[in-house]
Amino acid sequence: MNNTESANIYIPDISGFSNFVNEIEILHGQEITGELLEEIIDSNEIGLEVSEIEGDAVLFFKIGEPVPVNQIYEQSVNILKRFNRKKKEIQEKRICRCNACSSVKSLKLKFILHYD
Repeated sequence: MNNTESANIYIPDISGFSNFVNEIEILHGQEITGELLEEIIDSNEIGLEVSEIEGDAVLFFKIGEPVPVNQIYEQSVNILKRFNRKKKEIQEKRICRCNACSSVKSLKLKFILHYD
């Protein structure tokens, strides 16, 4: 008997995170990354569940039928817009001139999607 269920896996992943945190001021890098990850989670509008947060990525999932591609696309566009808006907000509110704070603009976002 097969007890496995199909699931959607959706991972927004911040690119540039390793250099950002490892080579630059750790505390500010972690704080900024935390704010950006929180924004990604808050941008979820299609009912995906958070499985875990791993470093620079959020692993979302949804058990059952595949999420329609147009919903995934719209979700990704929404997350990207809010991510970029949050980056700009972080840049504008920071008075610190450390490398972490001044390098926020270099962070990017990529998306990984899998259904099985």
